[in-house]
Amino acid sequence: MADENPSPAETVEKSRTEALSDGIFAFAMTLLV
Repeated sequence: MADENPSPAETVEKSRTEALSDGIFAFAMTLLV
């Protein structure tokens, strides 16, 4: 089975992880400022 395209579950998990790290980064910036 070719695994060229990421499965929908992987795409959702990746975007969720990116959104989470963006939120953590924004939270850290508010603490620093």
